[in-house]
Amino acid sequence: MTGSPLTTFHRDLIVTLAARQRLPAVYPYRFFVTGGGLISYGPDLADQYRGAASYVDRGRHAEDGAEDGAALCSGRLPLLGLGTSAPI
Repeated sequence: MTGSPLTTFHRDLIVTLAARQRLPAVYPYRFFVTGGGLISYGPDLADQYRGAASYVDRGRHAEDGAEDGAALCSGRLPLLGLGTSAPI
């Protein structure tokens, strides 16, 4: 099963039909399993969001200077030694 928006939207119907036909199905996200699916194998979306938040926070509170942290958050990469920056 794919993790497309269409299958995510109709996940209750898909899980119900697979269970009714006794089809073993592997779903892309955990919320398919909490809705009655057999097993999921895919990324943990909540963990990815937590990781992104810690990455942004780390950039905002950079140890080696506020300029580096501000560049990380603004989407610009400082060009070391040239005194300028470039878009990421």
